[in-house]
Amino acid sequence: MGLVSGSDMSSVYVHLIWKEEMRYYLWYSIYLEEKKYLQDVFLIHYKLVDIRYAKY
Repeated sequence: MGLVSGSDMSSVYVHLIWKEEMRYYLWYSIYLEEKKYLQDVFLIHYKLVDIRYAKY
């Protein structure tokens, strides 16, 4: 805990969103396809990994 500030923060943020509402992952996925916001893409990438783990 507290090993990486940047990496840890991103992971936590994604986890929080996914835990708050499972439907959120869908909204983020759409944004990725649009490739409108680079910052959002980073979050989506992490989200995809989390979703995969959750699905299995």
